[in-house]
Amino acid sequence: MAKNQMEWTPEQLMETMRGFQPACVIGAALELNLFGKLARADMTAAQAARAIKGTARGARALLNALAALGLLTKRGEVFSLTPFARKHLVPDSPAYLGWGAMHAAHIMKSWTQIADCVRTGKPAPRPPADSEAGKIRHKNFIMAMHNYASERSRIIAGSLNLKGVKTMLDVGGGPGTYAFAFADALPGARVTIFDTPPTCAIADANIRQRGLQDRIRTQPGDFIKDPIGDGYDLILMSSILHIYSPAENTRLLKKGFRALNPGGLLVVLEIEVDDTGTKPPGGALFSINMLVNTEGGSSYSTKEMKSWLTAAGFKTVKAARPADGITALIAARPR
Repeated sequence: MAKNQMEWTPEQLMETMRGFQPACVIGAALELNLFGKLARADMTAAQAARAIKGTARGARALLNALAALGLLTKRGEVFSLTPFARKHLVPDSPAYLGWGAMHAAHIMKSWTQIADCVRTGKPAPRPPADSEAGKIRHKNFIMAMHNYASERSRIIAGSLNLKGVKTMLDVGGGPGTYAFAFADALPGARVTIFDTPPTCAIADANIRQRGLQDRIRTQPGDFIKDPIGDGYDLILMSSILHIYSPAENTRLLKKGFRALNPGGLLVVLEIEVDDTGTKPPGGALFSINMLVNTEGGSSYSTKEMKSWLTAAGFKTVKAARPADGITALIAARPR
């Protein structure tokens, strides 16, 4: 058996197969805004049922399960939030993590259809983008990316040599998390976020909230199909290559090459996976996530991504590991 490989037992197998249960309980509580209701007042199951417009039987089962998981406290028949739940699972908390948890709950529905996706090669069905369910799913995804990247963006912005950077393009910049981190690291620089119109609307609200309209702007569009502009000293492509096929990524990186000023940098950040596609386990499992949620995406190795950057025209590509599970490739356009 390979070093560090899990040694399976029947008990481990069944424990793994039941692993979805706590996630489903937490996802249901977030969908029903149960934590938000309990933030206003402690409740019995009957009171909670009225607050969420549910049944007493259902509320009691859900509340007891949340208490068993340590996210609620139960005294007699009254339930209250634990400090962790109050800090991280109440929507108006500054440390709210519900976006990421709800995104995981949406993704879980796709993962139940892995076998069909393997048979067909097509992603799992999802709600239409313009439906209410589709809009909720999209916002949860975009804000989940903010949850995941908030600390990482500052680490990465601080790890790069940004001398001379006055203009930056964040391709697939989402809600603006990286744009804000780089704007802090680059006083006076101007940053453009290129993303879909619904995502740019979220980013615009965040930009206004921070009062950065004079330094950060959005450019709505489809960066796979549309021109992305030019005249940039730095282009960031964070966690977008895994969404697309190798051919699409090569075309996108060629756009990035042309959009850079001579001497400018293109920085790619991606999920780490080795040449075998099996290590670390998170990278291998992430390929499943792309199978069930995209038309052609996957986890890609450093070797694969370097080959696309070379094909795009970059002569020198440096690899780094700025954070756990993340590969960074830094390529400079020749002067």
